Amino acid sequence: MYSADFRWRAITLHCAYNAPCEQVGRIFGVSGRTVRRWYKFFKSTGHVMPNNYVSSRVWDPALLAFVGTYVKEHPCFYAEELQVEMRARFGEGKGFSAPSILRLLKFDLGLRRKVIERRVREAVPQEIEAFLTKIRYWYVYPEQLVFVDETSKNSLDSSVLLRMNPWPLPRSIVMLDNACIHMYPALEAAIHSVGAVLLFLPPYCPQFNPIEIMFGQLKRWLARHANLTFPLYPENVLEVAIRACVKSEDIGVNLFRHCGYCPAGLAEEVFAADMEQ
Repeated sequence: MYSADFRWRAITLHCAYNAPCEQVGRIFGVSGRTVRRWYKFFKSTGHVMPNNYVSSRVWDPALLAFVGTYVKEHPCFYAEELQVEMRARFGEGKGFSAPSILRLLKFDLGLRRKVIERRVREAVPQEIEAFLTKIRYWYVYPEQLVFVDETSKNSLDSSVLLRMNPWPLPRSIVMLDNACIHMYPALEAAIHSVGAVLLFLPPYCPQFNPIEIMFGQLKRWLARHANLTFPLYPENVLEVAIRACVKSEDIGVNLFRHCGYCPAGLAEEVFAADMEQ
């Protein structure tokens, strides 16, 4: 029996971030059919566990109005982003958990996943164009770029900042995803203090992040070669998997080129293809 928290994580990834059920299943080690069943149950009941229904909550009209306006003005919002804004405006102790937010969006505001997905699809081209305008100014060659995943100022101080250089030297541009949980003034100040540049990737665009591409390769390798042994020996299997995925000397260059960052400059056609979709 999977816990409610485990199921909510899968549902959030599918519902709020538009990840396909099969992809969510690979991440959590369950079948895509299972994820679809959980999501179907959530759509009909507002919860993910049988015989564990929640009573209908009466939200503050001011909060409902704020959330409705927010998702219209920020079609590419992240669930964590909305959670931070709600807590800042209406208090930390209001119970703004991810399940509560998902229920609010669907049952109180009537925002189905397809509606959110359509809004994101319509807004992403403008986000990519804005990102491209910024990176054109700073980018010269791939060695400048340092992609960091799920970080904070403290982890930057210990593992990244000590290796950063002033722009335009190698390792002089830090690339983070666009979730506002990263957008702390202290974080930006820390990066600028060493003369480096901070840029944010466009939302919902993992195709521009070599880390995400490599994660995808690792997941495919694990699914093909170590589906049964990985849960038993995760560290040992990961060590073998990483070596297998980076055994080619030019893997780094190819990864960056695939994402649009070439030695001779940006591959404009990579970004243009996504803006036309």
